[in-house]
Amino acid sequence: GRQFRELPRLFSDAKFRAQVVAESRHPKVELFFNFQFPKLEQKVHERVESSLNRLDILFDPDIEEFLSGPSTFNLAQAMDDGAFIFFHFPHRLIPKHVGVR
Repeated sequence: GRQFRELPRLFSDAKFRAQVVAESRHPKVELFFNFQFPKLEQKVHERVESSLNRLDILFDPDIEEFLSGPSTFNLAQAMDDGAFIFFHFPHRLIPKHVGVR
């Protein structure tokens, strides 16, 4: 498996993308990146850059560890159980345009 932090590189580095597609065991990944992606590549780059800027918080090492590291926490099960889940983000990780009290 790949790491979440490699996502930006998947869309920006053609050689890396070819390697990932070659290693993938999912036919839809190959179909998308070999046939659909080349037609959309310029638009994808513009949208990906914009989206990655918004998702920058997810690439913080602390958040990334939570999202991609080993875990015993099962979010789907917690949701099925009706659990309340609270997150405490350090102020340095909260974008300035988000109001914080």
